[in-house]
Amino acid sequence: MSAARRRLGALLAASALLAGSLAVTGATAAAVNGTVFVNTVPATPGIAIDVAGVVQTTGLDGSFSLALSSLADVSSTVALASTTTPAGDSVTLNRVTTGPHVPYESHIFVGLNITSRVRLRVVAGNSGVAPATVHQLTLRAITGQVLRVNPQTKPFVRLLARRAQYSRGVLVAQTINWFVDRIQVAKGVAVTAGRRPFDPLGHSVWKLSLQSMHGKAIISTVPAVAGVVFAIDGASVVTNQRGEATAPVADLNDVVARLRLTSADAAGGLQVSNMRVEKLPPEIVRQRHISVALDVRRPVMLRFVDLRQRTVPTSRITDLTLSTNAGDVRVPGSRLSAPLPMLVNQATRVGSGWQPAPVTYTLRSVLLDGGEAVFNGRQRFQADSGTTWTISLAVFTLTVTAHDAVFGSQLASRMVITRPDGTKLPIELSSARPRITSTLVRGLYSLHVDSAVLAGRASVLVSRDERIDLRVVTLWDALAFLAVVIAIVIGAVLGGRRMARRRSGSLA
Repeated sequence: MSAARRRLGALLAASALLAGSLAVTGATAAAVNGTVFVNTVPATPGIAIDVAGVVQTTGLDGSFSLALSSLADVSSTVALASTTTPAGDSVTLNRVTTGPHVPYESHIFVGLNITSRVRLRVVAGNSGVAPATVHQLTLRAITGQVLRVNPQTKPFVRLLARRAQYSRGVLVAQTINWFVDRIQVAKGVAVTAGRRPFDPLGHSVWKLSLQSMHGKAIISTVPAVAGVVFAIDGASVVTNQRGEATAPVADLNDVVARLRLTSADAAGGLQVSNMRVEKLPPEIVRQRHISVALDVRRPVMLRFVDLRQRTVPTSRITDLTLSTNAGDVRVPGSRLSAPLPMLVNQATRVGSGWQPAPVTYTLRSVLLDGGEAVFNGRQRFQADSGTTWTISLAVFTLTVTAHDAVFGSQLASRMVITRPDGTKLPIELSSARPRITSTLVRGLYSLHVDSAVLAGRASVLVSRDERIDLRVVTLWDALAFLAVVIAIVIGAVLGGRRMARRRSGSLA
């Protein structure tokens, strides 16, 4: 019994010792000491950095190390203790990242933005232009930042020189080069300072040597249209068969803003409008490539024919509707006798550039004599359909004859056809041949023969070529019928009298 108690006591003692050991280990893990390695990006010496309340200054390689009693969340305690470099450049904190985990070590990378103070020094160079006439410089960084400054009133500028950039989980240093994008001087003077990059870091003066700048503008229309007349700087240029034109210019700056469309007329009777201009990336020094997006219209004559290709006069058409991707185009009948300026091609934005987009027209409706003369969507026309578009109408022929119901002879009479829209078409029937009426649209028509006394009205549904023979009762038919009736009555009366006399004689 005592041996069992001794074993139980030993087991309890071991459990207590293990629990104490785990508690000590947990407390140690919560406040582990170690070394912090700090690196600046870009590597910059002489930068005072506060880490967990301890300020250290970076060495020649832009780094330092620091022993701390606790490495827990140490990266969140990093801050700049100074805002300038030993050279006088401004410093701001970009972001803080940590490196891979190493026991008892913390590797911290401090991203910096460094801005340098630079004096702009403009010299005449080979331009012969006085530096005092330069009233604005447009400076552009590779990051896209733009700075406009008057060097006469503000000769000193602050330019971003270095910055930390986070790429694929790592901070990397980026050098920020600057360029002179534009120099504005007196009116009519064009100068440049070249395209050499300038690194602000370590350079307190930016020398801008003026150079005269002239060149040529190469214009391309989209779609390619010949005979388009543009004006630039008072001179006119005309595009060739490829839709291109070249113009010498004294100032290549803002050449896009100075380009004008002189006339809406182009070669081949085309018309252009809705000019949209954009400058393409330069390929050759002292050249500007300009893309001009246009809407192109062509005068188109609409010709209407029936199913036998016979011409249908436009005077009978009251309305026409075509559709495109952009919407419906409605043309009243009064405009169909003259050419119509139809949009046949237009520039469409595709990605970062313009592409020609031929316009396709779909015929939706043609109203002829108040009825629909086409089937929706069956006829289409494109830019290459020519200057005359032939529209086929679903119209039909009605052949009409009228015969005397009694004598069977073909009548010569006036007949009135009432169309589906209620309008009336008077025609003359011949006794020698049928009357043929063509170009009738689908619908229900009413026929009325003037000389008919009875059966002179009829209705016919026209959906194909029809042949109608009307049997009508004319006035002569009615008179003949009346004469027959009268003759029958008189004969009956006379016959009755004669029979009455015979009966009286036989009785006597």
